[in-house]
Amino acid sequence: MVAACVAGPCLLVFSTPPFHTGLWPQNEPVFAALNATAAVAALGLALALMGGSPAVTAALRHPFTLIPLAVAGWSLLLMPIHRIPLLSWFGTPEFGQGIAWHFDFALIVAAGLVVLRMPGPRRILGWTCVVAVAVVASTMIHTDKGWWLAPFLFYDALAYYGLFVTPLLLVLFAPRQWRWRLAIIAFGFIVIMISGNRSALLLSVLAVPIAAFLMWLNTWRPNWLRPLAILGTAVAPLLTTGAVYFVGEGLQDGSLWSRMLHIEVARLSLSHEPIAALVGGGWGSYGEWQLAHLPIGQFDFFGHEEIRADWDGARGELHFQSHNFLIEALLSGGVVAAGLVWLGLVALPAFCRRRYLVIAGTLGAVGAALMAVWAPDAGAVPYIALTYAAVAMPCRAPIPAIPLRIVIGLGFLTAGTAVALTCFTILRDGQVMYQAAHDNRDTAGLSTTAHDACDTLFPDSGRGGVHLASLYRNFSIELANKLALSKRLTETDAVRMADYVCAADHMIGERTSLRLANADLMVTADLITILDFPILEPVAAQLTARWGQRLHWFLERSPTRSDVTVPYLSWHFANGRESEVSDVTAKLLARNRDDPVGLWFSGAVLLGDEATAETGFARMRDALEHGLEKIMPVDPDIAKQIRTSQAGN
Repeated sequence: MVAACVAGPCLLVFSTPPFHTGLWPQNEPVFAALNATAAVAALGLALALMGGSPAVTAALRHPFTLIPLAVAGWSLLLMPIHRIPLLSWFGTPEFGQGIAWHFDFALIVAAGLVVLRMPGPRRILGWTCVVAVAVVASTMIHTDKGWWLAPFLFYDALAYYGLFVTPLLLVLFAPRQWRWRLAIIAFGFIVIMISGNRSALLLSVLAVPIAAFLMWLNTWRPNWLRPLAILGTAVAPLLTTGAVYFVGEGLQDGSLWSRMLHIEVARLSLSHEPIAALVGGGWGSYGEWQLAHLPIGQFDFFGHEEIRADWDGARGELHFQSHNFLIEALLSGGVVAAGLVWLGLVALPAFCRRRYLVIAGTLGAVGAALMAVWAPDAGAVPYIALTYAAVAMPCRAPIPAIPLRIVIGLGFLTAGTAVALTCFTILRDGQVMYQAAHDNRDTAGLSTTAHDACDTLFPDSGRGGVHLASLYRNFSIELANKLALSKRLTETDAVRMADYVCAADHMIGERTSLRLANADLMVTADLITILDFPILEPVAAQLTARWGQRLHWFLERSPTRSDVTVPYLSWHFANGRESEVSDVTAKLLARNRDDPVGLWFSGAVLLGDEATAETGFARMRDALEHGLEKIMPVDPDIAKQIRTSQAGN
């Protein structure tokens, strides 16, 4: 247990180049290391429990341990009914928050509750945290965010290390003199400043009056301190979420606008699929919800009127996390999961030691507010867990009888084994994907013979093809970039594309990630437009032959996504296949009679018949009025002609 607690703060070493693996090498190996650390903690807890340790018995019954275990247990019960069950266990490879994550948190908290009662390990852990955070923060001072040693893709994640290391060090070192307390606080604030996380900077400034108020209460109204600390922690994320939604809606750009769109995704998801409020879609499913219910009416795909055009999920890589712990839990496991995760934060001031109430109350309010706009990464989990353990109130419990101790101990050994296997699975799959990503960049050394067993090329361990989706789409972009540089496509390029298509064909099915289905549609569109070359004609013919089937499959699960039909409708209309166009537009207009894509293409078909030309022209005018130009390019002269004609009428 001591080894697990001391190793936890050092997990970011696995984000450095010697340990890179996976498609997101700054996170996947760190999440694997988190699982390994939790497995070691579980082994120590199980052995100590079976040996009759009263400290371990108390740790396992503490609310700080039981609440994340409840989140994991509830999510396990729901896992079989979710569309991609194992994605819920692992979480997304970019982030890693899944059922295993909650087990990891509970196991590290429990280990910390035992270890941090020992004076020696407390000091060792304190200095380990100081050195680890200082080293990580020093790498962030570099001006180039893409430099080789950066442990984060987004530097903002560093803010969590500064935020949680501050109370952790205050408790572990327990400095009596104010100058040392201020030095620790200054250390944490400098780390937050280096992160550049504006939300964390604002909240860290607000922490000063919050702490001052709580200190005043502690002196003059001590009986009010815990209730008000609990209340502040409880309402902070709700107030932050509400402020983001109502303020961000009017900005049309920037971070708050982006966060507002995440809330809008949640609103649309629950309105179209109310059952999600009860059971969610599994951890790691936020990208699925975003693809299915993208609020396309909220922004402009082409940047007209200076409205942001590249929100994640619209043109670039989609968001794999909602940046709001309440939304994430709600869409993952319904109201029960959201309530338990919210309760886990409220528990911080509710079940901390009396002398740490000011620290826990301040951290609870600030941390809960930050988690409503930014999500902590896997490397921050040990800091958060150990902070909980450091401030926890004592919990005494009778030692269970020997048979019960053995049963509970075996349960923790099972949990440890599960997270250990998760670690090895992530590393195994990640290494294959990491090599595949490098092969994308240099196909010269690859075989020009297609693989017979293409279904085994990209192991996914039941996650629905989220890795393959990124490889598949990025390879199409790589080929487009190659052509933009006037480079010739080779036979090897064609074979590799054929392998991706073959692997996607084997994987796409009922339990497929929408990310893979969406990538398949985008690559198909690329192959008939920017990649329309003879060497790729065989694979293009293969994709276009079942384009309609894949499109309808996607639309059944994504009722508002008429934007994905634009390449399909344009291609079929240009080739005179008006029946296919009418079939798709009829479905779009049945769902939304004002759908601009449906109006435009159905109008274009009607325009070809003199008897229906007037109706067709009217539909095309309506399409422009309903924002078609924000979804697809329209020739300015044609748009002007249609609008002018409307004015003349």
